[in-house]
Amino acid sequence: MISYHGEGKLVEWNSKSVIDLIKEIATEQETGAAQRIFAHAIKDVPYGHIIRFKTGRSKKWQWFQKRTPGTLMRSIKNLASKYASRGGGRIVFAGDDRLVYYSHFVEYGTVFSKKRGGARFLRKAILRERRKFVDSIDEAMAGDRSDLLSTWR
Repeated sequence: MISYHGEGKLVEWNSKSVIDLIKEIATEQETGAAQRIFAHAIKDVPYGHIIRFKTGRSKKWQWFQKRTPGTLMRSIKNLASKYASRGGGRIVFAGDDRLVYYSHFVEYGTVFSKKRGGARFLRKAILRERRKFVDSIDEAMAGDRSDLLSTWR
């Protein structure tokens, strides 16, 4: 609890409870924002219609040559970060090293697609969510749970 007396001098401040409240609000809002970014990215990802089958004699490169529509969309993941045990957040990413190696080509474009500049499906999802995320934290801190924060806001 934060309490003042006299000329606005701080007498008592329970910093642990205030910091715990801020961590709880930020984690809750971050999880919601990651879910919304994930949903927007899946909605915005370009979807191809060409099916490629394995060709050639080399077994080593057959994984590279086989592609089906929707592989990039299915590769978008919303996972806990490796720092989740220490209060870290969520990660939304697309692609992997082997089957969907081309996700960054689609996102950023290639040398041959400079005019188009890439689809930017992840960037659009992040930009769409950025302002909502900040506003949701502000709204949650102004809510009923933040009576601890009301005196120093």
